[in-house]
Amino acid sequence: MVGRMVSIEFQTIVKCGEIYVTPGDYLVCDQDGVVVIPKAYINKVLEKIKMYAKKEKIIIADIKKINR
Repeated sequence: MVGRMVSIEFQTIVKCGEIYVTPGDYLVCDQDGVVVIPKAYINKVLEKIKMYAKKEKIIIADIKKINR
């Protein structure tokens, strides 16, 4: 037997544990957990990710030089 669900609301705020998720927020999930990025902060977060990715690339290159 297959159950049925009926939507009673959409595009509304949802509370998961102690965290509120608002329509338009971004969710990033992996095997370790979930992070909610509020829509208002997504550009700032993406800038930081790019910055850290560049730094990581440099660090990896330096480590490879040491191990040669």
